[in-house]
Amino acid sequence: MRRPQVSDQQIEATCRALLEGRRRIGVRDVIAQLRVAHGSAGRTERVNRVLSRVMAEAPAMARPAPSVDELEDLRVQLMAAVERASRAEEREIQHQDYWARRFAERLEELERMHATQLSLTTQGASERYLRLYQWSAKLAERLSRYEVVEPLAVETKSGGP
Repeated sequence: MRRPQVSDQQIEATCRALLEGRRRIGVRDVIAQLRVAHGSAGRTERVNRVLSRVMAEAPAMARPAPSVDELEDLRVQLMAAVERASRAEEREIQHQDYWARRFAERLEELERMHATQLSLTTQGASERYLRLYQWSAKLAERLSRYEVVEPLAVETKSGGP
């Protein structure tokens, strides 16, 4: 058996009736009311299209002022949302601080490692220079037995002794 069709006028009338009683309505509210009143609701896209048109015209319609209970509910929801946002902001700050500390620790570790390697490299170079100098001094001493050798002079970067 086929369900009865719901016309756009019936959907519009249901939307207006719901808007008279409440400040905000959704597609599900309209569909539920249509099923109760007419046994069918129509397609969701069609109901949404009619509801959007009615809601666009709604400022021209006199909407009832929100009740005290609705205002209090909204205040409670607002306070809860502000509290959630505050907690989320605090968690985000903690998260950023944690990773900033981790980054700083890793950076210090890398700097220490680099400094250690640099000192080892520098130490190795100076030790090699010392050994090379000692070896050349020995060679100069051995060579001096056979011929006159000028004293070993250490050159500086300026090019002089």
